[in-house]
Amino acid sequence: MTEKSEPKRRAVRSICPRCGAEPGQPCLGKRGQSRTSYHKERLEQTAEADRVAELMNNLDIPEIDGFVVYGIHNPDTETFVYIGQTGRFRKRVRDHLRSGLKPHRFPPVKKWLYETLGSDRVPVFEVLQHCTSEQASLDAETALIRKLTAEGVVLLNNWKIHRE
Repeated sequence: MTEKSEPKRRAVRSICPRCGAEPGQPCLGKRGQSRTSYHKERLEQTAEADRVAELMNNLDIPEIDGFVVYGIHNPDTETFVYIGQTGRFRKRVRDHLRSGLKPHRFPPVKKWLYETLGSDRVPVFEVLQHCTSEQASLDAETALIRKLTAEGVVLLNNWKIHRE
């Protein structure tokens, strides 16, 4: 009688998007038992997480408490390509970088990030204004977008209010 072997454990640092297995734990099968392999989505996510972590370390993005309005610069022209607002700046930058590692046709900022990162260029993220509330950051974001578009800056923001 042969003993069931333990599944091979690899250093996986992400939660599996398919089965919800925690970091360091094997993926789970349909009946909740450990699998001998990891789901493809999780392995891809891990490689992606490594690249995002490398980019975050190189960018040296600060941990900021509170709401901010931020801009993304084109590293070649040093002009803004996107204006945004968030209550968690570091997480938002990480989300932008993660989305930029996959091909996109829409929204335009994701497509631009994919093309930029794909050509070994790294966008510049800059905090433009600290705000006291989410509403204040939304108002400041909208005002800045209107100001820049009035000056002729072409932004990749795709809300109707941003194009007016």
